[in-house]
Amino acid sequence: MATRYGTGGSLLKSATAMVAALLVLTGARAEETPLSESCIFTAAAQLPTVPGLVIRSSFTTPSSMIPIGGADPTLRQWKVTLTIEAAGQVATYEALCSAGNNTAPNVTRMAIRDVSTSLGPAPLPAGQSKKE
Repeated sequence: MATRYGTGGSLLKSATAMVAALLVLTGARAEETPLSESCIFTAAAQLPTVPGLVIRSSFTTPSSMIPIGGADPTLRQWKVTLTIEAAGQVATYEALCSAGNNTAPNVTRMAIRDVSTSLGPAPLPAGQSKKE
């Protein structure tokens, strides 16, 4: 199931559809926890608003298994990976997220890791020809 993000309609409908799709995408992964899922939702909300943007997959990887302390002893960090498709291209975004039972998810360092085209190979640079 894929979610179209930012394609008209109310913001509430778009957000609800995105959350439902992420639940489906992450529901089959046994290692996801409510805290790591909250990081996925927070990272997805920071994606650019592009008409037709579709989240193809999402997952988290523990960045640190030991508590990072502070006022919330349950505070943990994850690397969030979101693979999206928009305007005929596939991109993978990665972010760092910290969350705990008493701490709202905080996503930092959102960046594109990989971009490729889903419509076939990339065009050759100007002046180059395909070698047979």
